[in-house]
This record gives sequence, structure tokens and C-alpha cells, in this order.
Amino acid sequence: ISWPRIFPNGIKADHINEKGIKYYDDLINMLLDNNITPIVTLYHWDLPQVLQEKYGGWQNVSMVNYFNDFANLCFERFGDRVKYWITFNNPWSSAVEGYETGEHAPGLKLRGTGAYKAAHHIIKAHAKVWHTYDTQWRSKQKGLVGISLLADWGEPVDITNQRDIEAAERYVQFYMGWFATPIFNGDYPQVMKDYI
Repeated sequence: ISWPRIFPNGIKADHINEKGIKYYDDLINMLLDNNITPIVTLYHWDLPQVLQEKYGGWQNVSMVNYFNDFANLCFERFGDRVKYWITFNNPWSSAVEGYETGEHAPGLKLRGTGAYKAAHHIIKAHAKVWHTYDTQWRSKQKGLVGISLLADWGEPVDITNQRDIEAAERYVQFYMGWFATPIFNGDYPQVMKDYI
């Protein structure tokens, strides 16, 4: 579900696009009518442009609450029919390629801190949305909320060399662990904290 299609200005208080709601209502109903289970992604690199321009996008912690408002409205309007929710698709790419290398929108090259700030706020947004669903909707709607993580994998060049083994583990932690470890264990991987 496209955040800017539902909240053109990015913020619930500004404007809800009821035509956008109807579009997704119709789409979800059509899927169900054809025995297709909808699995909804709430963020697939489509931050409302105004939030990027006005607040700096995922560099700004306020995105956590704005995204939660969007997700909460989706749960309210579609949760009677949608039982599977994905908060973010590939947040690593959103953070690194959007705010560090500039390969993807918003195309920023904030070397050194850009990806880390964006990732931190994305992780916080995921957690807030998960808790919102858990406390307000799960008992009524019986759905699940998760996240879709990218997982590049690294193998040691020489499996008998401790430095190679540690390098491979570091590689995995800087991709998958960066997002998975805070979600499942409440903190960043120690190797990231040691190196950054």
C-alpha cells in the first residue's frame, strides 16, 4: 500500500485520500474474491515527498510516528480482510542506497551517518507499528506483522583462518544482523558497535 497514495502530504492530520482507500479496498476484495490471500507491504521505498523535503525523511525521528499513523490507518481500514502485514521491504536498501550511496530515492550521499540514522529510525518505526498492531488490533483481527529483510551471506575464504571467519561473520552482521538483531534481541550486533 502506497503511503503517499493514502496520505498525499504524508501526515494523517493533513489529508486522507479516500479515493486511495477505495482503490485498495477494491484490490483487496478482488484478491479475496479470487481466493488470493493478500500480504500487504506498508513501505516499499515510497516515502511521501513532502516528508523528505520538509523533515529530511528517514533522517528525522518524526518519521516513526508519521509511519505509525499510516500503518494504523491501514490496520483500521483493511485489517478486517488483511491478516499478513510487512512493515518494510528491504530496509537495508532504503537506508544505505537512499541515504548513504544515493543509488535510490531520495538519492542522498550522507557519508558516514546517513545510513545509520535512517536505519535506526526505520527499525524504531517497525517496532512501533508492531506494538501498535499488537496492542490495538491483534486480538480483533488475528493478523501477523513482520518485516522483509535482505540477507547477503558471507563465507570465509579460508575456513581454517580465524580472521576470515570473523570477516565473514562481520559481513553478515552488517547486512542481516543490523536489522534482525535489534528486532529480536533489543540491541545492535556487538561487532557493529565495536566497528562504528
